[in-house]
Amino acid sequence: AQGVLPAYVSVPGIIHHIKELQSDLMYLQSDLENTLPEDRNGCIND
Repeated sequence: AQGVLPAYVSVPGIIHHIKELQSDLMYLQSDLENTLPEDRNGCIND
């Protein structure tokens, strides 16, 4: 049963994992903010 969390996973471990995912998301979002403005302006001007 892949993808299913084993029952013995600790809550602190899960919280740590979620925080790592959140920091990854924030990095990706800031990356998007840096690359999207040109596209947005192009769409608005059309």
